[in-house]
Order: sequence, then structure tokens, then C-alpha cells
Amino acid sequence: MNIHFSRISSDFFRTYPKPCRYAEQQKTSLISTNKIHRSVIQYGKESGVAALHKHTQSYRLLEWIAVCGELPFLNLDLLPVKPDYLSKLLTALKREGWIRCIYKDKLRSYRLTKKAKMLLLKNDPKRFAFYLTGNVDTNLCRREISRRLRLQHTAQAKLMQLRAGICLFRDQKAGIFEQTYQGRDNLSFPVYYDSREIREMEIGHMIGNSRATGILITSDAVYVVYNTGSGILKWMPAAEKRLKAQLEYLLQYSGRTHELKNHEFRGLMFGDTMKEAYRLMESQGGRKDNWFCPDNIFTAFHFIPLNSCGVKMLKRLCDQVKRPFHDTWKLGFYHNSLQPLDARDFDMVKIRQYREWIEDYGASGKILCYDFQKPEPGSNWNNGLKWVSEYEKE
Repeated sequence: MNIHFSRISSDFFRTYPKPCRYAEQQKTSLISTNKIHRSVIQYGKESGVAALHKHTQSYRLLEWIAVCGELPFLNLDLLPVKPDYLSKLLTALKREGWIRCIYKDKLRSYRLTKKAKMLLLKNDPKRFAFYLTGNVDTNLCRREISRRLRLQHTAQAKLMQLRAGICLFRDQKAGIFEQTYQGRDNLSFPVYYDSREIREMEIGHMIGNSRATGILITSDAVYVVYNTGSGILKWMPAAEKRLKAQLEYLLQYSGRTHELKNHEFRGLMFGDTMKEAYRLMESQGGRKDNWFCPDNIFTAFHFIPLNSCGVKMLKRLCDQVKRPFHDTWKLGFYHNSLQPLDARDFDMVKIRQYREWIEDYGASGKILCYDFQKPEPGSNWNNGLKWVSEYEKE
């Protein structure tokens, strides 16, 4: 039977979709994947070692893994890369042998292979030799779950700094904790130093028991950084006081850095969610005082969640000009209620003290915060307190 296509009505083509549309989509997806594969991973002929373009996103991903030691699988959303593109990058890098996936004790992460370490050390030895040489956790994979948890908590803190645009690489910041530092380099703010960089000084044996993952230096404050993860952090007040005292001497009184003489020392705590913040504020330290408790070591102790909202909060904390909250607050009453507290910086010491004043005076209070910082309905932190977001401010 012969069919004359000229007699077919044009409604036929309007009613039924083109049969090749799905094939075209598959073809487009395959072409884009091949483009990523070709533009990201190329092989060099020198010494038989594969090479990556230095200014590609894949090379930056290798740099981030090198500095962190391990890239936690549950924190991939902290990277400044779109999820779909990041998935393709990780797949391509694993296929070509640049990274490997490790899963043990229910901890999944990505680490560099020997080939990737050789490439980074060849291109930027000053930046990566500190992390990729020697018997250190960022270079060698440990079997103990406690050491892997410690490394992942440190990596989470570093990923937050990277996402917030804070200087992290060693060749881009002054080596104020190096033995040969003469104080000639001008400090750029904000800048982050991890705990192993601090231990380069002779004080390493004195701060060995501290739980700090590093310090963040801004234009007006020095933040000692911790990461509680999904639980309550182990805490040794004597070790943390020792760390603070040694940092104050090195950064303010030893003459190594003149820009930090008037800086205030504060605490900064990272955690998985805001639930951990309220658990930390309710903690009394345990029977042996070996768990975290907001004390008088730091004049302020801020909490930031490990998510995109926390990244924005960290950026505001580092920018003294754009910071929307005020550091000074005085006790005052207004119609049998305390003066409203601006807690958008979520200073746990200040919020806990504010609640104690409400209980002592039998008054009510109002706390100004962001939406993601509000406690859950039915929480004890709603008793006598009204949490108002910035959009609901009266």
C-alpha cells in the first residue's frame, strides 16, 4: 500500500511528538559528557605522568582534596560546584585514576592517588609539600576511626573556609607560625591556619590536647575554630586556656605580628545542624567536665552550621563593614521585658546568659535571629523567649 505524505493532515504532526526527540537528548548528554571528559582530563607525555589543565575545575578539586586530606562524601554540597557537574567530575577523575573512594566504618570519602600527588607536587611544591609529604594524616590513610573522624572534622572546617572565599593555601598567606618568620609580610584578612600549621612552633607539645581545628584571623578578631559534628564535642578547659594563652603571646606580645595587637580572641564552633547548637548551650560539661560547656575562656563563642546558610553567616562574620549585628549589648528593661537581643551572630555565651537573666528576673525577652537559627517548636528555648527573624522585626 502506497502512502502519499502530501495527503496527510498537518494535525498529525501537531498531535504526536517527534520520535527522535529522546534520541537527540541522549546524544546531547553524551556530547556534553565527552566534552567534559576531553577538556578536564588530558594526558601529558613528560615522564609518563598524566597531566591536568591547571585552570580547570578538576584541577581545583584535586587541590581542595590535597589540602583537606579527605573529601567527606556527606559534605560535597559545601564545594562551589553544581551537583550535576561535580558528579561528572568525580566520575571522570576516578575513571582516570586521579582519586579513589574509601569506605570503611561507615565513613565514605575521596582521597588522592599517588599519580595526583605527584602532579600537584610537581606543579606547586610550596603549596602542597606540607600536606602531601611525610607521615601526616593528609598524606597517609589511617585505619583508626578516631583519626579519620578527626581528619574529616578538620576537612569540613576547611571546606567552609574555601566556600566563603577565605585564604587557605600556604603560598598565598604569611607563614606567621613558621620558625623562620621575620614579620616582614603584610597580613591579608581573612586568613585561616589549621591546627597542624600552629604546631609548627615550639608550642606544639603544649597544645596537643586541644580540640581546635585551626584559627581564623579577620580584620578585628581571632577566632579559634572547633567542629562538634553531630554530637557534643569533648572538652578540656585547661588545654583550651593554654592554647588561647599561647596564641595571645605569639600573635600579640612576641613582636611577630604588629597588626593583631588589638584583636579580640573568640570561639567559633561548626556543627552539622542548628540542633547541635542548642545541645551545646544546654550542656553542663558532664560528670568529669570532659564535654563541651560554654564557659569564660572566650568572650564570645559563635555557632555556624555546615551548610549554605552557614557559609553566608561566615562571610558576614569576616566582614566588619557588612556585619549586620552588634557586638555590644547592655542589660535593660522595657515594660517588664528585657531589651531585645540581636543574636544573628549566634553567640552561644550571650544567648545562654540572656536566658539566665530571663529566669532570674522572671521577665520575657525577644531574640532577633535568622530563620534557620530558630529552635524547633516545643523546645525549652521557646519558654519566655520570642524568636523573631529579621523579616518579622517589628
